[in-house]
Amino acid sequence: MSQCRKCYRPVHDCPSCNGGRASGMFGKLTCSKCNNTGSTCNEHGGHWK
Repeated sequence: MSQCRKCYRPVHDCPSCNGGRASGMFGKLTCSKCNNTGSTCNEHGGHWK
């Protein structure tokens, strides 16, 4: 499991895009909640990388 590069907590699947499994335009992931990573940190959201 991945971890946040800022606080080293584990990251979780993004609820908005189903962990990157939801397809956006032209099959590419376009999610503003997770910053197109498919994962979010409880503390830093999609800006964990």
